[in-house]
Amino acid sequence: MRLLLLLLRRGGVSRRAYTTLTPADMLRIQATRGANLELDPRGVDYDLFETPSLEYTHQQREAPAVSDIPAPVLTMQRVLRAGDFAAASRLFEQLEELGTYLDQPLAEYAHASRWCAASGEPRRAVRFLRHIPRSSHSMDTSYQVSQTLLWLVRSGDGAAMQQGMLLAAEYGYVRELRKALVAMYQGPFGGTQEAPRLWCALAALLAAPTTDLARLYGCLVRAQLRGHHAPMHDTLSFPVDAYTQAVLRGEPCRPERMSQHDSDRFMRHVRRDDVARMRSVLLGVLKRGSMPSIEHVATLLCRASRQAWVDMPPSERRDAYRVSTGSFLRPLRKRCLSFPGLWETATLRAREKEGDWHSALRLWQQRFEPVRGVYEPAVHELVSRARPPTLPYVASVTANSERRPERTRHERARIMPTPYAVATVLRAMVRAYGPDGKALAPMYAALVDAAQPGGPTASAACFEAFIAMSSRVDAKRFVSPRVSRTTAQQLPTMWTMLRDMQAACIVPRSSTWTLFLQALLRDRSRAVRCCRVRRRRRMQVSCMCSRACGKRLVRGDGGARFGR
Repeated sequence: MRLLLLLLRRGGVSRRAYTTLTPADMLRIQATRGANLELDPRGVDYDLFETPSLEYTHQQREAPAVSDIPAPVLTMQRVLRAGDFAAASRLFEQLEELGTYLDQPLAEYAHASRWCAASGEPRRAVRFLRHIPRSSHSMDTSYQVSQTLLWLVRSGDGAAMQQGMLLAAEYGYVRELRKALVAMYQGPFGGTQEAPRLWCALAALLAAPTTDLARLYGCLVRAQLRGHHAPMHDTLSFPVDAYTQAVLRGEPCRPERMSQHDSDRFMRHVRRDDVARMRSVLLGVLKRGSMPSIEHVATLLCRASRQAWVDMPPSERRDAYRVSTGSFLRPLRKRCLSFPGLWETATLRAREKEGDWHSALRLWQQRFEPVRGVYEPAVHELVSRARPPTLPYVASVTANSERRPERTRHERARIMPTPYAVATVLRAMVRAYGPDGKALAPMYAALVDAAQPGGPTASAACFEAFIAMSSRVDAKRFVSPRVSRTTAQQLPTMWTMLRDMQAACIVPRSSTWTLFLQALLRDRSRAVRCCRVRRRRRMQVSCMCSRACGKRLVRGDGGARFGR
């Protein structure tokens, strides 16, 4: 031991054998120690080593912030963020009268513009639109601008509509312009001389590729044709796409429907109650650009709404898992946006199909544009006495809708209903009232008054909604040829309903005659029974004649005569 200590003192034994660090590692460690052991190391962020105290955070939040935004603009921003748009509108006008600087753009002006347009003040909405920022990736601002433009179109103020469209085009809101312009050119504005001038001004302002402009121009030309206006393509030499050219030539060009093969696959999964594969079939149809039928989408919504969770099958990437119904339906809903009104109409049909008539009427009141054929007092009465929904998904959607502010629900743009949607909501109203003849009579009177050829209420399905319930109230009166409907307080009969359909240029469908035959079967009177027997004998005789003709054709007896 003494020898070892002596050798260490004299340096006879190298200390290198007792360390595994290289010289470079040793220098790095020494440099790190020297930097951390300084009394006042500059450039060191202490937040990396310890979290700031709550007192420091509170003081930093309460400290006055220095901003380069002018004081009037800050005042407007504070009032707008508070949500008092009426006070903000008055303050904005007062500051403008004083000549105050308000040219700095704010995203909050888009919210105020939408509120003014929805409140029936389109001129004020255009004032706020002048101060919105340019188009960016902000989804909230883009949504507010699109809703503002739709409300401006609905207001009917031509000058405000044109100014709003030009401002949106100048600020780069190209995607938000399309839906509003289509609604504008389909309305009365599309038949005026200002329609081509507005398009020329918009085309000069829009910094978009030529293909996008041609597509937008084609949408506006087709909107004019739907509104029964002379297309501006007759006076303007602007390029259009092939689809619009086919429409101008009068060729039937509808979106491709769901193929029979996909329909059979979907119904096969319906019989197996496989909701996940039903959705995959519809998503595949939508990805190819085809439009699924409303009944198929409504069937999927009915099956999915009955459960709060959906079991997804295993795939190559992941095992089987569960997902909420809202997350399960979200991809399908996004795909359905390419066909406006498809999702809302399918949801309306699903609610009516499930027997949840009050939820269907609530959806109609919130999302669809009111039409003359649907009796609005009856809709308000039924919605006011609605019961809470029982299905879990429908209950959650209703709760989310009720949590939104009433102003937001009121400002939401509505959808123009199709005849299918009108017939669906009429069936929901009739079934919600039940055999209450006093309530059904004014509803039918409103339908007859509004039934015009080509209108949304001029369909056989709208009249079919009243057949079953009217025949159940008084089956004998409904099928009696001697009784007619003389006043608006009386329910229709089968014969008055046929006359009303003929006056509206509506041809009864096979389902209409089926409902009429069912009404005949409900009547137990002797005269109607004899009428049924005579009709059945005539049908049997005609059937025997057709069979005899068929046998003669097979034998070749009448071949020469039929050949001529």
